[in-house]
Amino acid sequence: MVGSVDVLLEGRTAWITGAAGGIGRAVMERLAASGAAVAGLDIHIPAPTDDASGDDKWIFTTVDVRDAASVDRAAKDLIERVGAPDILVNSAGISTSASIIGHDLALWNDVVGTNLTGSFNLIRQVLGGMCERGFGRIVNVSSGSGFRVAAAHAAYGASKAAVVALTKATAGEGAPHGVTANVVAPGFVDTPMTRALFPTDEEMKNTATNSPIANPMGRPLRAEELAHAIWFLSLPDSGAITGQTLHVNNGGLMI
Repeated sequence: MVGSVDVLLEGRTAWITGAAGGIGRAVMERLAASGAAVAGLDIHIPAPTDDASGDDKWIFTTVDVRDAASVDRAAKDLIERVGAPDILVNSAGISTSASIIGHDLALWNDVVGTNLTGSFNLIRQVLGGMCERGFGRIVNVSSGSGFRVAAAHAAYGASKAAVVALTKATAGEGAPHGVTANVVAPGFVDTPMTRALFPTDEEMKNTATNSPIANPMGRPLRAEELAHAIWFLSLPDSGAITGQTLHVNNGGLMI
């Protein structure tokens, strides 16, 4: 995507959480290719890529999205370096597998803190400024697991379902001021987080074709496919779409 002639986001500034890899990194590349000034937020600053052709198009700052004080510091840093955001993409997320009985509370808090409270902390930082300026696009990454919760995934599923409710509340507050808020809910995506659970191509293929999260296209999604959906919801011309969930899942969940 880097090097595209698309300039539909020229003059806009975008902040993306979870930007060190996976969906977040793909979103950075897509929005930068569309002309946006892009800033990435992550708990770890990524190493330069082998192909550094796009690395000068964005900046990174370290943040722990679970911690409001860390988000405050990161926001001040980014406002000074790249400006207040017109677009916020909350892509930071973690998963775990644990039954409810005997679930470790610290692990629960970590998952919910990252996936839900982290999104809230960023929205709280930027929504007021977006409303004052009369423009904003907020896209929160949920998951099909928020709609089809599996056993032993209570923390992940509950947090991702709650992201949808948070997004609707944000949409209601922002709508009178030209600010939209929407959800992209991925299906089974080939990302580093997924590869930690299914490290081989064969395991990825089997999961996409023969598991509770299989899809009729029989393949994992690419992070770039999610980035395209997020890009679409970030466009100025997408201003009539708010409070909605866009499922991007190869048909794995049709609702």
